[in-house]
Amino acid sequence: MIYVLDTNVIIHYLKENENVKLNLRQAVTNGCELIVPRAVDYEICRGLELLAATACIATRLRAMPGFQGRNSVGVLRNARL
Repeated sequence: MIYVLDTNVIIHYLKENENVKLNLRQAVTNGCELIVPRAVDYEICRGLELLAATACIATRLRAMPGFQGRNSVGVLRNARL
């Protein structure tokens, strides 16, 4: 049997969803073929790059003089850009 994995399945796997991990493990054990379409591969890679870029920007903002974080939103006051 062949399984075509979509973006949601890959995301749940990356988030270590136990049900998804178990189902994928069973599929591989049963000799099934798992396929990740190019579009899904692109979406996942783009999402991971976006997360890395967002983390990098957040780190740089926190390092700026005058940055005051408020929950998930930061405020710049009297900062030199």
